Amino acid sequence: MSWGRIVSVGLLWALPTWADDVPKVFMYTKSQGFQHDVVARKKAEELSLAEKIVTDLGKQFGFEVTCSKDGALINPENLAKYQVLYFFTQGELDDPAERTRDKAPSVDIAKRGCVLEFIEKGGGFVGTHCGGADTWHKWRDGDKRPFLDMVGA
Repeated sequence: MSWGRIVSVGLLWALPTWADDVPKVFMYTKSQGFQHDVVARKKAEELSLAEKIVTDLGKQFGFEVTCSKDGALINPENLAKYQVLYFFTQGELDDPAERTRDKAPSVDIAKRGCVLEFIEKGGGFVGTHCGGADTWHKWRDGDKRPFLDMVGA
């Protein structure tokens, strides 16, 4: 099975059915320590290969995709526009941007909890490759690991 088919099955599963609206997916591709070639942008204004594939899948299967590496967009107001949050991420997404591989703005540490709130309120979540088990290892709440516990890592 191809990578594109696996992602499309995951996205279709995460997308609830809406009668009138086109489902919207926010694809976040920030890389903290290591940036895989598939999410690297040759130019800031051009989509990476992974972003192009998921955007094309959206056109094929009827959902709209917004792609970004900008951590400032991980906030309650922005996420409210979407039905699915798709992470193809790596590392501590709230570390300062100057220490990140892709130099994109980081997630505000005070707002990272909105990811879990989005899901708790019924939003879908897809994490591929590092977007699940290799993201937010240092995010702790006592002995709990909120993000890693959510993805089952």
